[in-house]
Amino acid sequence: MIEFEENFTSTETELNGHHLRLVNVIEGNLGNVVGRLAEIVPGHYLAPNRIAAIFQRHGKNALAQRLIDLLPDQKRSRSGDIGEIFATEYIQETMDFDVPIKRFRWKDHRQQAMRGDDVIGVQVDNDANVRIKYLKVEAKSRASLNQATVDQARQALDGDDGLPTAHALGFLAERLHEMGNADLSDRIYEDYLERGLTQAQVRNLVFTFSGNAPDNFLTNDLTNYAGTVDQYAVGLRLVGHQDFILNVYEQVQQNHE
Repeated sequence: MIEFEENFTSTETELNGHHLRLVNVIEGNLGNVVGRLAEIVPGHYLAPNRIAAIFQRHGKNALAQRLIDLLPDQKRSRSGDIGEIFATEYIQETMDFDVPIKRFRWKDHRQQAMRGDDVIGVQVDNDANVRIKYLKVEAKSRASLNQATVDQARQALDGDDGLPTAHALGFLAERLHEMGNADLSDRIYEDYLERGLTQAQVRNLVFTFSGNAPDNFLTNDLTNYAGTVDQYAVGLRLVGHQDFILNVYEQVQQNHE
């Protein structure tokens, strides 16, 4: 866990009936965040049971090499991945949604961005008659965030009437089935193949990770939103955005040397 409540401050504002959270690291806690994220990052690219199996069968050096082959080594790819990882961990820790898969485990290439919705969260009731709620997420990571980037996230969220794409839902359902969670896989397929999702089942989230203040850009987005899907925006700010990302990936490598 990153432990957002211990390492960050958070302020929430309601805008146009929607929710804006601004998140800033507590002074002196940046090193804690680097360390915790460095521990979390490998599990986003390789399942923990595979990490353990490679280590036990092939040794520490082989595991280190496997992680090197999986982790991006270009600034743009690293920035995008860290933004999505931050979004995933933030949802898991602070929102009433679960992110059931870490999709970087199925990347075609370490530098290649994945298609489809960045993150899909689910809120599942044990009663099979209660429809699943979905969180459709667009994550953006920029050293210097601007309105155009937030507008790109909005355009993606508004696609498919604000609902998760068929590609994203099918990908999620198939991966869950492979992981042994056939019940949730079947319920997602029932939603999207049989009954069809409704906007009442869906929440949208713009998640930004930036070196500058995201306040104005996210405020403009929520204020101007004219649709009917419940909206959330989270702006996480870390001064020294690029250095932070570099430090995280360097720490991951040091942890496995």
